[in-house]
Amino acid sequence: MDTATFLPILLGLAWLLPLASFALIVLVGPRMGRAGVMASYVATGAILGSLVCSVVALGIWVFSSPADASGPRGEHGAVASAPHEATAGGHAGEAKEHAGEAKADAGEAKADAGDHASAAEHQAQAGPPRHYTGDWYTLGRFGALAITVSYYIDALTIGMFAMVTAIATCIHFYSIGYMHDELDEVVDHEVTLSDGRHLH
Repeated sequence: MDTATFLPILLGLAWLLPLASFALIVLVGPRMGRAGVMASYVATGAILGSLVCSVVALGIWVFSSPADASGPRGEHGAVASAPHEATAGGHAGEAKEHAGEAKADAGEAKADAGDHASAAEHQAQAGPPRHYTGDWYTLGRFGALAITVSYYIDALTIGMFAMVTAIATCIHFYSIGYMHDELDEVVDHEVTLSDGRHLH
């Protein structure tokens, strides 16, 4: 199965698992164990499953990305300088040497311009950033207008899926411990009701 087919399935599961757990908890949550304790495990399991799907999708995206074809620019060699002579002829040689250096600098500038041009040409040929898009379901067609349930997956989509599900999973695990005391009755001895009993 190729990346374009596999990624929508993974991210679709990552989106549907928490939605399915929400619907299940709304419908039968109070009957999930004592005080609905199993609802927390259902919700946490669903978001953990979403995290796994998102991380797998991120791994597929990263390792299937095309490698950058533009290599590092080569280093230019230093210009060799001739030894100076103390005579008038030596000054003429020095002037020639400076002229040669100026030509070499011009050649380097041309090479740099050529490098930048080829990099720009390579980027133009590469086109816009990679993405995958498609339709899951067509709700209706009205002439040229089609109302569909579609998807658009790019690097930002994958990154946000992984980040949001990771944070949400941490919150779910924290909430299980934070709300643990709510499973048992609590007696507040500092509050006395009108009949003399303490608040339960």
